[in-house]
Parts: sequence; C-alpha cells; structure tokens
Amino acid sequence: MALVNFFCYSIIPFYVARSGATLLNLSNVTTIIWSMLFDILLFGSPFYPLCLLGFSVELVAIVVFSLREPTKPGQEQKSELETSEIDPLLLKRKP
Repeated sequence: MALVNFFCYSIIPFYVARSGATLLNLSNVTTIIWSMLFDILLFGSPFYPLCLLGFSVELVAIVVFSLREPTKPGQEQKSELETSEIDPLLLKRKP
C-alpha cells in the first residue's frame, strides 16, 4: 500500500502540470461518486446525498472559475481608465 501511495503522489505533479488542478479535483470527486454507486449496488450500503451535493458544488465552482480569462504570469490587470480611449496625458494632469 505504501508503494502505491508513493507512486500516486509521485505522478500527481506531472498530472497537474499537464492537465491542471481543476481536472485532478474533478477526477477525484468523480471517483468518489463511482465508488459510492458501486458500494450501493454491490454491498447495499446507504445512499449519502452529501456526496452528490459536494460533486455539484465542485462543478459549479469549476464553471464559475472558467468564466474568467486566465492571466499570464507577470501580467498586471489594467483598470478601466488605462484601457479606455482617454488620452493617457490627460489622466496624468492634475486639476
């Protein structure tokens, strides 16, 4: 078991670099959902609605996170004044 854990935790950085942390979290939650379904079907265990609630919360969080464009490292967010069509010299002038 320790060897399996070592192998999995050694692969995770490469998986995150290639696919991203969002996909890693989603695959972990999906695995929990599948194991819960097989546990119910094969062993007659009780249904836990909190697992489905957690899965849906994570899906909503992924959608909300995906709505914003990613920024590149070192790139600063510009304010509306900097991106507007107002002449930059007028912005620096004091009233």
